[in-house]
Amino acid sequence: MLSINDINMLAAQNEGYREQNKHLQQENINLRNAYKELEKKYNELSKNDLVKKLNELKTECKVERIRNRNLMKRLYRNNLTLKS
Repeated sequence: MLSINDINMLAAQNEGYREQNKHLQQENINLRNAYKELEKKYNELSKNDLVKKLNELKTECKVERIRNRNLMKRLYRNNLTLKS
């Protein structure tokens, strides 16, 4: 059988574990919130990066279109000169 001192010691130890558990639960909540914030920032950065890449591709397409147009004009002029 347990003595009163043993029971009191176990009760105090149990209370300590309860407090520790509360702190760990709060820390877990804080870490979860921090993770959510980081995830939001990552998603925003990813979207920004995708928008930048899309704009770069659009610019490249415009440049390529102009280049092709100029090549076609040159080809057309060369064909006209050859026919003359």
